Amino acid sequence: MNYRSPTLICILSFVASSLFSQDLLFNGPVNTALADVRTIDHSHWAVFNNAASLSSLKHSGLAASYQARFNIKELSTRAISGFYSGNFGVISGGVLQSGYSKSLLSRYLFSFSRKFGNSTSAFLQYNLITHHIETADESLAFYSAFGLQQKITSEIYMAVLISNMEQSKINYGNIDVDVPSQFLIGLMWTNEQWVKVFTEAEKELNRTPVFKGAVEMAINDFLFLRTGIKGEPVEFTFGSGFNWTRLNIDIAFKYHQLLGVSSIAGISYSFNKRAK
Repeated sequence: MNYRSPTLICILSFVASSLFSQDLLFNGPVNTALADVRTIDHSHWAVFNNAASLSSLKHSGLAASYQARFNIKELSTRAISGFYSGNFGVISGGVLQSGYSKSLLSRYLFSFSRKFGNSTSAFLQYNLITHHIETADESLAFYSAFGLQQKITSEIYMAVLISNMEQSKINYGNIDVDVPSQFLIGLMWTNEQWVKVFTEAEKELNRTPVFKGAVEMAINDFLFLRTGIKGEPVEFTFGSGFNWTRLNIDIAFKYHQLLGVSSIAGISYSFNKRAK
């Protein structure tokens, strides 16, 4: 790795402590509004989280989103994903990029999801991350993720998500930065009509656990309202969704007590989906 500027040393020092604050662990607008709950996600953005949720969908789809973290353009995240549902299961893939030309973090992923019986779903995912810093060689790392989702009753779901079991690292010359290794467990209660209640615990290696709670309410078949809270530090989240038969538009906001407001918007389209 060639160091051509003293500025690069400063960048690497910053990277070592906060590289993955650039939303490597991405949530789409639906789950951002739900306090970043990642284990139970029946939206198109489950591709980036617990893709086991996709196995219950009978259609295929595409999604794209843009996130402005703390309203700083250089910390923005762009993502696109898609999935195909067949008799064998669901295959899905996605790409996200965070940052800008001088420091660009990318994640490429491929997943396979399958339902086992009427109540159990599982997925396996492979990820490649790359980080390009101006005037330096590109750094990369591979890691995997695995998840389960269990329908306990018609009203209660439980799910787990394990990410980076290998404890992969991304190397910057003589600096190694840990890719986040996480274990998450979550529950969802729903009356299958107008409300869903989520709770989740997230434990990242060498960090204290984070607890989350969120609620989604369906005003009608078209409009959905979402809100949640997570910590610590405490973040408040809220958002809404506008759903047509095949086209969905979702927006979300989160407020960090120290860093301020972030916003995200996304659009998704379903193929072969019929009206209820």
